[in-house]
Amino acid sequence: MFGVVAKTTIQIESIYVNSPYSGMIEFEVYKIDGSSNGREKSPNEWNLVGTARVEGGGEGKPTIIPSSAFLETFTIHKGQTVGIYVTMKYQLQLRYSPVQLAVGDVFAENSDLAILVGTGNDYPFSNFYSKRMFNGALVYSKLQDTPSTPSASSTPLPTALVPTSAALPSGSPSTSPKPSPAPSSSPTSMPTTLPTESPSTIPTPRPTIQSLSLETLWEGGVKNSGNMFDIVAKADLRITSFLVNTPSSDNIDFEVYSIKGGHRGNEQIADRWTLVANGRVVGAGEGYPTIIRAQHFKQDIIILAQETLGLYITMTDKREMRYTPVRNKSAGDVYASNLDLAILVGTGNGYPFGQFWQQRVFNGSIEYQRLSEGKVSSDPVLQGVPFTSISWNTESSGVDDSVHGWSVLKHGFLARFEVENSYTCDGTNSMTQVGEATSVVSVGSPTPLYFELRGMGEQFEAGYEMLTFEIDGNVIASATSVARGIECSAGPVSVTKEVPSPYYLSPGKHHLRLKFTTRDGYDHSGVYYEIGLGFEPLP
Repeated sequence: MFGVVAKTTIQIESIYVNSPYSGMIEFEVYKIDGSSNGREKSPNEWNLVGTARVEGGGEGKPTIIPSSAFLETFTIHKGQTVGIYVTMKYQLQLRYSPVQLAVGDVFAENSDLAILVGTGNDYPFSNFYSKRMFNGALVYSKLQDTPSTPSASSTPLPTALVPTSAALPSGSPSTSPKPSPAPSSSPTSMPTTLPTESPSTIPTPRPTIQSLSLETLWEGGVKNSGNMFDIVAKADLRITSFLVNTPSSDNIDFEVYSIKGGHRGNEQIADRWTLVANGRVVGAGEGYPTIIRAQHFKQDIIILAQETLGLYITMTDKREMRYTPVRNKSAGDVYASNLDLAILVGTGNGYPFGQFWQQRVFNGSIEYQRLSEGKVSSDPVLQGVPFTSISWNTESSGVDDSVHGWSVLKHGFLARFEVENSYTCDGTNSMTQVGEATSVVSVGSPTPLYFELRGMGEQFEAGYEMLTFEIDGNVIASATSVARGIECSAGPVSVTKEVPSPYYLSPGKHHLRLKFTTRDGYDHSGVYYEIGLGFEPLP
């Protein structure tokens, strides 16, 4: 939770947040008139203004709650103070910074608004932690000042960004909402050492607006006026905005064209294309996406399931659109995809419909709403039937016999690593024992996956022996030994859950990984680590 004070009348368009999580995230956004201070546990005073299910940007990139997520126009009038509460429903992966300033102090401001120090909060309105600073940015439009709510004819002024992460402690990584796309530098990352404050309860799922996005990359490499590429829909979709990569912070005149069936062979034939958007935006500048919103669209941009649509996004007055050359893919090859949409390799293009260069990848993101579900798959696990077994691929080293190491039980829903006794504990093993198990599972609808880590670990030192459970590259939970100063004995392990159980699997495929190590060859006696998985609470 944090406060915002408007110095002029503004309309919030989207919110960028800091999360290392790259899976599907369900957000809720609340607003309260006046300060949130003292009202952190008063849900009846807050208004739900936005819900979204979006794909997390992951480490070093912002996660974007788009304009389509808002249930109503999010306007803050000149001189007004409002509290904003941005929260994840299921993951404990929203980062913020502890600060020395008091709640309500100004942390970041410009000529339009100020963002105030707030709190970290347990979902939904439970425990809170004072002196915490929102990490991210507000994207907004300035509206003509008026003593009452602006009418539909109010003219938005150019969009701007207000990052709040510029004053992180010295030594913290850069927290720009997007890594710099300049080819001469590497992407930066958001801080990784902020404290974790765990939620106390698991909320009951409820439906959300399907505000989704698909991103390619932001590396740049070359630039020109614009970019042509094709998209292929797997469901009926409405495009709500385009995020593009440009270092420009000046006024940018742009045009967006579409063509059914794809752009290939039509790169220089202007009369085959339809102008679907045009206008002027202010470039967000280096490290930030510049956003072309639906307010600039001349018509709804809708693509039906199984259709291919060619897109041409171009500046009309500059050659500052960045994109990336690729060597191992050709125009028409899939570069990025999810369950709804695929973005294909395209071309870099001179304006208008001029010279073009093959094997170029659009830099940016497409935000959209799902109008229908995708076509039914012949694979039963993609029709909403949970998987009935887990097939683990296991590897281990440092284990001398066939009795110890990995064992898989209960159709793969229980995986265990048995540690061979150390030579210092009436055993024969003097090696570090290491194992890894991987699997891919699929679900057709949001599915709760319950998990429990347990076992018996050495009791001499802490941190020796470690079992880690990951989903899609994100650490979900881990278990390790507890220090009791007792050699050659085993006791219950210590378990840390980075995400509360159950973990909600979004529709599609997911990569599971277990990693185990003893870290040395000493003091292991009667040791084992295991994980149980299931679709219902585990005993």
